Amino acid sequence: MNESFRRFLLSAAPVGLREQWLRESRRTGWEECTASFSPMVLLGAFLLTTQNSLWQSSAAYVTTALGALGTLAKLFNIYRGGETTDKAG
Repeated sequence: MNESFRRFLLSAAPVGLREQWLRESRRTGWEECTASFSPMVLLGAFLLTTQNSLWQSSAAYVTTALGALGTLAKLFNIYRGGETTDKAG
């Protein structure tokens, strides 16, 4: 932030606590994400390979989700204040 805040942190927190803060700030959170994401992917792959009706019905959901993804990206861009690609007459 600034020099006075840096001096405050150096004087207020013990060395062990500062090292803990540094270690926590360097973590990306990927470990927590993969711990829950990997079993879901494996379960989904298992179900899609063993259940034929699930494979057929999921195709409709996938195509709908991919179509909605472009719309959501465009809305997010508009919300951020970006330009749209459409040219108004």
